Amino acid sequence: MRYCVGRLNKPPKNLKQKTARGIAASLIAAVGTNAIRIASLAILGRIIAPGEFGVVAVAMTVVVIVQNVRDIGLGSALKQRQNLQDSEVRSAFAFSIWLGCFLSAAMAISAPWIGSAFREPAAVPLLRALSLMFALRGVSMVSYALAQREFEFGKLAYIDTISYGIGSVATIVLALMGQGAWAIVWGDLIEVALSAVALLWIRPPLVSLRVNWRVLRPLLGMGTGYTINQIPGAFATQGDNAVVSRELGRDLLGYYSRAYDMVRIPSMMFTSIVGSVLFPAFATLQNDPVRLGVAFRRTLFATAAILIPASVGLIVLAPEVVFILIGPQWTDAVLPFQIMGASMLFRTSYKIGAIVALSAGDATRTAVTQTIYALLVVVGATIATRWGIAGVAATTATAVALNFFMLAGMGLRHTNLGWLDLFAAHREPLFAGLLTLIGAWSTAAMLRELHAPVAVTLVATTVVGAIGPSLLAYRGIRRPGSDWHWVWDTLRSGLKKKKKKARAPTT
Repeated sequence: MRYCVGRLNKPPKNLKQKTARGIAASLIAAVGTNAIRIASLAILGRIIAPGEFGVVAVAMTVVVIVQNVRDIGLGSALKQRQNLQDSEVRSAFAFSIWLGCFLSAAMAISAPWIGSAFREPAAVPLLRALSLMFALRGVSMVSYALAQREFEFGKLAYIDTISYGIGSVATIVLALMGQGAWAIVWGDLIEVALSAVALLWIRPPLVSLRVNWRVLRPLLGMGTGYTINQIPGAFATQGDNAVVSRELGRDLLGYYSRAYDMVRIPSMMFTSIVGSVLFPAFATLQNDPVRLGVAFRRTLFATAAILIPASVGLIVLAPEVVFILIGPQWTDAVLPFQIMGASMLFRTSYKIGAIVALSAGDATRTAVTQTIYALLVVVGATIATRWGIAGVAATTATAVALNFFMLAGMGLRHTNLGWLDLFAAHREPLFAGLLTLIGAWSTAAMLRELHAPVAVTLVATTVVGAIGPSLLAYRGIRRPGSDWHWVWDTLRSGLKKKKKKARAPTT
C-alpha cells in the first residue's frame, strides 16, 4: 500500500488548534495508559520479587541506551524536513529496517559481555529476547514519524494505550503463572509488536529495502545531531541504574528501579502528551523568537502548575503511596522515592528546554549539555553508593536539577525571554505547592497520629492538599489573559470538535 507524502509538505493550518487537539487527545489516552501502568505496578509489585525486577532493570538499561540510536535521528529529520519527498521516505524506511535488524543481532551476540559488565549473568537471556524490539521498531519508525508530522496524535495516543494495555495484561497473566522476570519481557515484546502493526496500518510508508545514500545523506545530516544529543541523555537516565547494579546488586536495584518507575510517570506523561506534540509545533516557530518564547514560557508554567503540587503531595504521602501501589514489602523504596520526587519538576521540565533548542536546530550545544549531565549522574552515583540507594537518589536528583537550568538557558537563547521570565513562570505554581504542603502535611500527620487506615490517609490528604491549588487555579482561570486561563482555554478548545477562532496569541 503506497502513501504519497505530497500533502505532508503543506504548511500547517491553525497551529494553535492542531497543537491543542494533539495535547488534549494525548492527555485522554495518557490518563488511560497511566491508570493501567499504576494498576500494573500494584499487581506486579505483589507477585514479582525485587531481585527479578532488578534483573529486568539491568536488561532495560541497555535497551533504553541503544534505543536512542535505533534510527540515527531519522524520525526527527522526517518531522523537520521542510519539503519531504517520496524517495526520502523510501530510503528512510529501508535504512530503518536494516539498522533495526543490525541492532537486534548486535545485542543478541554481545549479551554475554553486557551481562559480565553489569555483573548480572541472569540478564543475558533477557537481553537476547528484548533485542527483537529494535527490529520491530525499525519496521514502524517511518510510519510513526509521518503520523507525528501530520499531527495525528489522537491515533498515536490510542495505539499507545491499547498496545500498552494488552501488553500489561499479558505481563500480569504470565506473572501469575510464575514466569517472574520473563513475564515483563514478554509483555514488553507483545506491546511493541502490536504497536508496530497498528502504526503500519494507519500510516503505511513507501516500502523499499534499497537505501539511496544520495537521497538519505541530507536526512542523516539533520538527524545525526539529534542522535548525538540523545545518546548522552540516555546514559544520564540509565547511568545510575548501571552503577547500582554493579556496586549494590540486583535486590537494591529492584527497590531503586521501582522508586524511579513511580516518579517517572509524570515525566512519561509529559513525553507522550506534550513532548511529542511540541517538537513539530516548536519546529514551525523556530524563526519566530517571540512566539517561541510565549510557547516556551506557557509550557513551563503548565508543567510546573501540575507537577509542583503533585510532587509535594507524593513526598508527604510516600509511605502510603508505596504501601498501596507496590506493597508492604517495598518499604526500602520509600526514602529514594521521596528524594526522587523532589526532582520531579526538573526531571520533566528540562525536556522542554531541550525541545526548544533542538527544534531551533541547536543540537551541538544541547549534546554537550547532556554529556555534562550524564557525567554528573554517573560520577555522583559512583561516589554515593557508600550511602546506599538513598545516596544515589540524592546525587541523581541534584544532577537532574542542574540539567534543568542548563537546558532552560539553552531554550532562552532562542527566544526573547530572560531568566526573570523563567522564574516568573514558576511563581504561582510554587505558591500552589506551598498551599499543598500546608494542607497535606498537617492532614497526613494528624491521620497517622490517629492510626487511620492507609487508604483513608491517602485519600483525605490528597483531597485537602488539592483544595489550595484548585482555588488558586480557579481564581486564575477567571482572569482572561492569565497563564491559568490559557491552560484552560487550550485544553477546552482542544477537546472541541469544531475549530474556533484563537482569542489570544499562543502557540
